[in-house]
Amino acid sequence: MPYRNNDHHILVSTSEEPATPASLPSVEPRAERSPSRGLALSQLLQLSHEPFPQRINDVSREGAGSQNHDFAVRNICNAFEISCETYRVLWDFPPSDGMGVEADYSRMHAYFENMTSFSLFHRPSFDIKLAKISSQVQLQALVASMFSFSSRFVQRLRPGSSKIPSSQHFYDLASRLTETAMNECSDEPFPLHLLQALIQITFQQLTEGVRGRAWRSIGTCVRIAYELQLHLVDKVSPNNRIHPNLSPDEEKRRAWWVIWEFDVFASTIRRLPTAIDWNENETWLPIDDNIWFANSCVRSCKLDPDPATAWKRLQQSGNTSSKAWFVVINALMRCAHLLSYPQAYSAASTAEAGEVPSGLDILANSLYCLTAALPSNLIYKGEFLRFAPDSLQTDSAKHGIHIMTQLSRFMINHYQVFDSTSRQLGERSASSSTDSSALTPADQAAWNHYLTAASSIVSLIRNCSPSHIQHANPFLASTIWLAAAAQVVSKSFDDKLVDPRLADSNLDVLQMSLSAFVDFWGVSDTLRVKLGTLESKLKAFADGESMERVSNSQPPRPARAEEMAVQCPQSQPQLMQPTNWMNENEGYVQNMWAEPRFDLVNPSMVPDMNLNLWGWGMDELMNYGGIE
Repeated sequence: MPYRNNDHHILVSTSEEPATPASLPSVEPRAERSPSRGLALSQLLQLSHEPFPQRINDVSREGAGSQNHDFAVRNICNAFEISCETYRVLWDFPPSDGMGVEADYSRMHAYFENMTSFSLFHRPSFDIKLAKISSQVQLQALVASMFSFSSRFVQRLRPGSSKIPSSQHFYDLASRLTETAMNECSDEPFPLHLLQALIQITFQQLTEGVRGRAWRSIGTCVRIAYELQLHLVDKVSPNNRIHPNLSPDEEKRRAWWVIWEFDVFASTIRRLPTAIDWNENETWLPIDDNIWFANSCVRSCKLDPDPATAWKRLQQSGNTSSKAWFVVINALMRCAHLLSYPQAYSAASTAEAGEVPSGLDILANSLYCLTAALPSNLIYKGEFLRFAPDSLQTDSAKHGIHIMTQLSRFMINHYQVFDSTSRQLGERSASSSTDSSALTPADQAAWNHYLTAASSIVSLIRNCSPSHIQHANPFLASTIWLAAAAQVVSKSFDDKLVDPRLADSNLDVLQMSLSAFVDFWGVSDTLRVKLGTLESKLKAFADGESMERVSNSQPPRPARAEEMAVQCPQSQPQLMQPTNWMNENEGYVQNMWAEPRFDLVNPSMVPDMNLNLWGWGMDELMNYGGIE
């Protein structure tokens, strides 16, 4: 249910004064002398296996004392088996792309300057944060997780340097150190910096594919976040209309919303429920980095579970943070996904037939209003995005919000495109081909919205720096795949729906972008393989349907050798000529999703072939994601 309070009118203080751990609730002295002691009594009577919470000062929470910087660096270098010079290069490397030494930072920070997907740390006080970590294992785990990211960019700028270990090396190191540190924590309170290390490890796992390891890591992150009560950072005290703590920790909010984004991304890919309960979320959306780093104040708000209200509350709060608006659009996309894939969710599948289109119409209206309400500096207006050092964060924010907007359009129109359209075509397959003239006006409109969103992504890619993928959120590769798959499917209709030459040209651009994600970020190559599978099955179906019309009066017979050529990999065009990935994965492409009831060689043996392929069978092929 939508929140009814006015929390967005409360100022978010961003001073660096540490806050009391949310996982260790304390009672203010004034509250102890008031009749509200009944609340403390109810806590005493609460069933729990935890000992009575003790008030722990902030110094003991971060570490008994500040470590000597040089001593800590030497320990890290010894643990990582690298020299102090390599450590310096990984941490700070010389500016490039025309950024002179007169800049505020004469040496660009390898991690902070290139991390555009999320912002976990208060940059001005980050060195102080590291110095307060007393555990060497936890400190090394955090630094290794950051190096697993920054080493990608250092190696790109210094390709001849053989002394810098690979990103995979630091990832393996971070995973091992984090696991050791987590075991050492045992039943003790889990430190935020160790969760931040785990978040960055999970980020790399999700980038490579939403499979078992990454999926389980998200669950661990969510459980730890709940343990630290990161979902209650801004919960208003029942006895005070003003927040009891005027210095909430923005880093906690950042960690919470990054985990929330991981949860939405992975659950959407796997078509499973999210681990986070959206109705139990009392943490404000993140504020702008520049405001946070300047220790200033700005209004913010919570994420309303109702997407028709969420954008209004954010607009009223005055929070112009790019990440806050990205979260709101992401939440709308997730709601559209739940309605567009009713067969994957029990709650959605039991809804009345008329509720789904109505709900999607509401989301379409909300998306229209949301895009109109976006702060002007976050709107992509067709300009060229340079992704230069002085505009990197801004350009990345525009890029991510624009692609997430198109993904929302995909989800909103998916139900109409691949349910109504597919079933109607299946019913008419006996008397008509896949001609766009057979589409109803509603189906035609849905296809137009779907293909327009794909074309918008193509235009964005063309108007970005060729190396922009290195500073784009790797999760967006799945949206690129959907846009490419839309080009493949649309070509199955005649040219009244789409110009085949334009669809082929768009497909080339999208495939090149997808390949860049695979090459730089290590995104699962399954995406490219599935794209080839989709085109192969559509072509096989089209060729088989043509043969069926010619010999529909003949009884079924075994497939001949010339018909088997339909499935021959050599007969398929190479989708990515420069990489020859289709030739390298011939067997994989031919065997993926092989269902016994589908005989692509002889469709006459399956009377409802058209319905199966264009119905939920096609929907399975259009299921994007890095899972195998």
